[in-house]
Amino acid sequence: MAAKTSELQIQDAIRLHIEDRLASDGAITARDQTLQKNLVAIQNAKTALDARMTKVEENYRKQFTALDTLLSQLQTTSSFLTQQLASLPK
Repeated sequence: MAAKTSELQIQDAIRLHIEDRLASDGAITARDQTLQKNLVAIQNAKTALDARMTKVEENYRKQFTALDTLLSQLQTTSSFLTQQLASLPK
């Protein structure tokens, strides 16, 4: 009989422990809520980072286009000067 009582006590202790963990104010619920808040914060940070990266990309594209235009102009000037120097008497 003592073995049965001991088994029942262990079963009750395990059941109470599990019920405490699964209760609406239990550790699992609290951890889940914390993880959900963290997930939302991470998603918000990712959205903000994506927006900043889009702006950085736009700026880099503008700079590249400006530099590409300048390089083209300099190449045209270089060709013109090369022709002018070649036409000078030696």
